[in-house]
Amino acid sequence: VELPVSAIADARKANMGDVFTIEGYVTAGTSNENTKFFDAIYLQDDTAGITVFPYAQAGLEIGTKMKITGYVDAYQGDKEIQIISSKILADEEKRIYEPEKLSAAKAMDYEANGGKLVEVTGTVTKVVTDAEGTGVAQFWLDDGSGSEANVFIDGYILSGTTGTNQLASIVKEGAKITAAGIVYMHPEGSSDESVTCIRVRDCDEIKLAEAGSGDGGNTGDNGNSGNTGNNGNTGNTGNSGNTGNSGNNGNTGNGSNTGTVTAKTGDQASVMVCALFLILSGAAIMLV
Repeated sequence: VELPVSAIADARKANMGDVFTIEGYVTAGTSNENTKFFDAIYLQDDTAGITVFPYAQAGLEIGTKMKITGYVDAYQGDKEIQIISSKILADEEKRIYEPEKLSAAKAMDYEANGGKLVEVTGTVTKVVTDAEGTGVAQFWLDDGSGSEANVFIDGYILSGTTGTNQLASIVKEGAKITAAGIVYMHPEGSSDESVTCIRVRDCDEIKLAEAGSGDGGNTGDNGNSGNTGNNGNTGNTGNSGNTGNSGNNGNTGNGSNTGTVTAKTGDQASVMVCALFLILSGAAIMLV
C-alpha cells in the first residue's frame, strides 16, 4: 500500500515510529565530499525541514526533489526520518531553498525551526578553534534578540571550494559574522543533554557580515531612514516652502500685497494733498 504524501511539518509533529511518505528538496546533499554529512541528508518543503537517515549515495545535489518513505525517529534529540525507501524524482525541476534569515532567538527555537536551513547575523562572543588553531569548531553569535546562536561545525565539514577550514582568520570575538546552516540538536561535551545549534553544511557559508546586515539591519528598517527621506518633509521644509508660505510671506511674495498696501498708502497721500490744497484755496478766498 502506497502512503499519501504528507507535509514534512506533519511528520515532525508525529509520534516516534509513525510511518510517513514525504517529498522535499535537498538542502544538504552528497555531491561534494567536503560538505556532506555522515550518512545523512536534509530535505525541506514549504512547511518544514528534516534530517533523513541513512543516506550515503554519492552525487545527490542540493535542490534535487526526493520522495522518502520512512518512520519518525530521533537521534540525540534531533527529529529524523529513518528511510524505508527513497526515490530521486529526476523529472521534477530542482528548487534551491535560500537560508531563511532569522534572529538568533528564533533560530534557536528547535520546535519551530528544527531541520530548516537558516541564516543568522551577529557579533561573535566566544570561539572554539580546532587543534591547529586555524579552523573553527564552534562559536556563538549575539544579535541582541535575547538568545545567542550556537553555531557548530563538524570536524569533517570543510569549505566546498577550497577543502579547508581556515575560519579562525575571520571568526574572532567581537567580529560581526553571518552564518548559515541547518537547525539541529545534539549533546555537547560531557553532557547528555541535547542543545539546539546551527549545523554548518559548508564553511563557505560563514563570512564577515556586510554593512547594514543583521542586528543593525533593522537599521534596514530605518530604511525608513528614508523617512529621514520624509525629512524629505525637510522637503516640507520645502513646506518651509511654507516658508514658501513665508512664500505666503510669498504673500510677502504677494509682498506685492505689501506692495498693494504701499500703493494704498500712496493713495492716502494723494487724498491728503488734495484736501490740503482745498483748505489753502478756501483760506485765500476768505482773505480776498
